Amino acid sequence: MPCDWGASLGPGFRGRVRYQRVFHWTAPLPANAAVQLVFTGIDARATVSLNGQPLGDINGQNVPAWFEITDRLVATTRLIVDVECPSFA
Repeated sequence: MPCDWGASLGPGFRGRVRYQRVFHWTAPLPANAAVQLVFTGIDARATVSLNGQPLGDINGQNVPAWFEITDRLVATTRLIVDVECPSFA
């Protein structure tokens, strides 16, 4: 995902945007391994889903959010992050 959404959307962007990332997972995990998605520095509200299943929400207050995805990995995994950049009016 982009590090600075303002750089890709423009600093004054307000509205809803969807980021998608597809990644491939074929290696077996060790029995005690864990895989997490970690989001930091997010100042907008967002909803996160993986393979069409909701993972949770990000509250948009620059508070880190992480989601356990070990059991959700498949050969082709699709991450979707729907971001809401509210107007400040």
